[in-house]
Amino acid sequence: MKRLTLWYRLATAIALATMTSARLLPSQQSPVAVTTSGGAVSASVMEAFAAAHAEVAALLSKVQAELAEPKSKKPEVQASLRDKLQLNTERILKQHDLTESGFAQLTRRVSTDDAVRKQFDEAVAKLTAGRGG
Repeated sequence: MKRLTLWYRLATAIALATMTSARLLPSQQSPVAVTTSGGAVSASVMEAFAAAHAEVAALLSKVQAELAEPKSKKPEVQASLRDKLQLNTERILKQHDLTESGFAQLTRRVSTDDAVRKQFDEAVAKLTAGRGG
């Protein structure tokens, strides 16, 4: 399960990094800036990130499955699926009050900081417990 989660995090980070989209204005601040003095991410931001991460991973998995279908080999179909991924990812992040750069920053922190990773794991456990799974 951990290996699959790592793959989703890596695939999500790669997908977000390669997307081309308009960036938010500098005056629009990402919730990532909300940290405690020890550098930990606030609980509310981590919960939003965990929920967004799960939704983006599910979306990415669905779009990748669609890309693997024989009918998706045409460049225009692939472009349409990339657009679908971009638009739905933006919608998910907005719904959870995150920016693309904030999401990518949190993804990196979860991958490299053991304390933040523990926060993420706890937020995911809380999220999945709330869904009965």
